[in-house]
Amino acid sequence: MMDEVMTTADAATLGRAALSMAQTASSALLTPPTHPSDSSSPPSPLLPSNLPLITAFLAFALAQFLKLFTTWFKEKRWDSKRMVDSGGMPSSHSATVTALAMAIGLQDGTGSPAFAIAVILACIVMYDASGIRLHAGRQAELLNQIVCEFPPEHPLSSIRPLRELLGHTPFQNADADKFSVHVHSEPGFVLNETTTDSEFFHGRQLNKSVQVVWGEPTMIEAEKLLLEAALHDPANQRFVLLSDSCVPLYDFSYTYSYIMSSPKSFVDSFVDESTGRYDPDMSATIPRSKWRKGSQWVTLVRKHAELVVNDNFVYPIFKKYCKRWKAQRNLPKKILQILELNFLFQKRKLTNCIPDEHYVQTLLTMNEVEHEVERRTLTYTLWDSSPAKDWRQMWHPVTFKQPDAAPHKIKEIKGINHVHYESGHRTEWCRVANVYSSCFLFARKFSQGAALRLLNDGALGFHDPEAALPA
Repeated sequence: MMDEVMTTADAATLGRAALSMAQTASSALLTPPTHPSDSSSPPSPLLPSNLPLITAFLAFALAQFLKLFTTWFKEKRWDSKRMVDSGGMPSSHSATVTALAMAIGLQDGTGSPAFAIAVILACIVMYDASGIRLHAGRQAELLNQIVCEFPPEHPLSSIRPLRELLGHTPFQNADADKFSVHVHSEPGFVLNETTTDSEFFHGRQLNKSVQVVWGEPTMIEAEKLLLEAALHDPANQRFVLLSDSCVPLYDFSYTYSYIMSSPKSFVDSFVDESTGRYDPDMSATIPRSKWRKGSQWVTLVRKHAELVVNDNFVYPIFKKYCKRWKAQRNLPKKILQILELNFLFQKRKLTNCIPDEHYVQTLLTMNEVEHEVERRTLTYTLWDSSPAKDWRQMWHPVTFKQPDAAPHKIKEIKGINHVHYESGHRTEWCRVANVYSSCFLFARKFSQGAALRLLNDGALGFHDPEAALPA
């Protein structure tokens, strides 16, 4: 989230993705060299005389060696030059300074000045890798593309291409063992270096997928498949449903801490008082009092994710009764409004139900776990219900285009610290660990051009702890 890394496949192709977060952290144990009891005797030449230096060199060498295998995994070719090249993953720069800081901390203690210097150095190097060097690489990529378009007789057409792989994205510097990505894509679609620039998505599409249609139960099927795949890893404790038009507002570290600090799921859920979606024929299984509505972009704890995957009781009812009124696709606006308001919905009581906006909310209510939920979503969405809009367009949120993706807009979204629900006559103040915080970690819908602008402007990632304080 974060970005981190963006993929530019269209919504029909990718469908939606699940980001699973693991409540684990890797650790390394380095043992300082033991010294003889006699301080006058020289140390053994077989033992390292400078543990931090040896550790840093070993970390650098291991990272460079592993690039040989990551290149083969991504490009299916062996390239020995990668063992001496800079850039790419794993980051030898980050590995070197991190190992150096850890070794100094274990040898001299975390309170020593040397450890403080090593930590500051590590932060600067990793920030530089994900900032200055990353953008320098992107500029090199753009310049190489421009040069390729020159005619052969141009004096610059034969110059040596600039190096493009210079830095890393913020997500590449995240702890890879703390998250996993699962993508539900169109059947037959494969995520690789030709379809996305993000290596975090390579090969992460589900082996089993369904053809998803908006407003149909297939949306729920896709969610269940994503959660089922993520649950296979017992380390995953939080499950975030996102779409390919979502952008993360903060870096991975803040996003991870925000989600993991709450023992509850984040599910926008409220009592649906409208009469156009609930089918009375459901009442034998799903009472009207248990019917809920909310955003489909949920963040679930493991217990609730398992409820969704293992549900064979509520979903069949949704599949049978919660359906979108398909006639709306072809009829003119005025005829539709007359039919909806004066005939179909009032006299024949036909429903127009969007399953994925009700399913998780109703399922959790049916299982009596509403008290284990923070009734808000972590994904910001802007709806435009102005009278000037075509009423059929109101079914979909506003899409931010390149001119809309200004830094002040992202700052505005980050500054939202409460949400008012008119239907429930309530206001949700957003807190994390009893501290006022921003309500949203993600935002949608952003076009490809808007996402690229956000990355280039550096509007994503920064967290201002005072931005969400009540005025």
